[in-house]
Amino acid sequence: MELTADFPEIRAIRTRLRLDASWTHTEYLDEQPYAYYQAGWSHPSLANRSYPYAGVYAGGASVSNGRRTEYLDANLTAITHIPEVRLVITCRVEAALLRNAQNLSSHAFTVSSDSYVPTGGDIYDGNSYTAVYPVAYIGLDGVEHAWSEASASDPELSRLILRSGNIYTFARDGYDPWLSANLSITKEIGDHVSLSFFANNFTDARPWRKSYATGVSAIFTPAFYYGLTCRIKL
Repeated sequence: MELTADFPEIRAIRTRLRLDASWTHTEYLDEQPYAYYQAGWSHPSLANRSYPYAGVYAGGASVSNGRRTEYLDANLTAITHIPEVRLVITCRVEAALLRNAQNLSSHAFTVSSDSYVPTGGDIYDGNSYTAVYPVAYIGLDGVEHAWSEASASDPELSRLILRSGNIYTFARDGYDPWLSANLSITKEIGDHVSLSFFANNFTDARPWRKSYATGVSAIFTPAFYYGLTCRIKL
């Protein structure tokens, strides 16, 4: 969803304001089956033989088979036009107000740190290892077999159970808001030439933002930089 609002000119300072914003929300679960074979696995009982099974997983070879995201961005632009000196000054403040994301699954379950046995917890608590069974498996006969409770306890087939590498795979992730400001000054020279000076992120605002899920910090605003451009109309 997008919104744009143009406000009347503030005549005292010859400035117009424009506000534009966008909100995006996506959510999906992929139940499409995908066959996956782990190259490099050896046969559980025969020497110098490859692993004889391929797993079939909903959404791919991952404990998650879906994702939810939500973004909210807003920009405020001030445009000042001084016709007597043929000068246009533009200042734009860009803000990322909301950044949320979360992995989803219709098949995953919680496990302990050293087992594939379901513990009955909530996969979205952000503090549990998770695992997922394949929906089916394919043997050397090329026939697809449905996964069952007996499959999970079979020493050969249990290797097809996928496990998360951390406890925050399904934790809600996101970052606190951040913003930057850009400045542009354009001077018209005659009817065919204009010179523009620009300074992006001229306040050099580069805050660190910490991931809600992992605790790892990152910078999302660009480094301050500036330049000059010349435009010629023929």
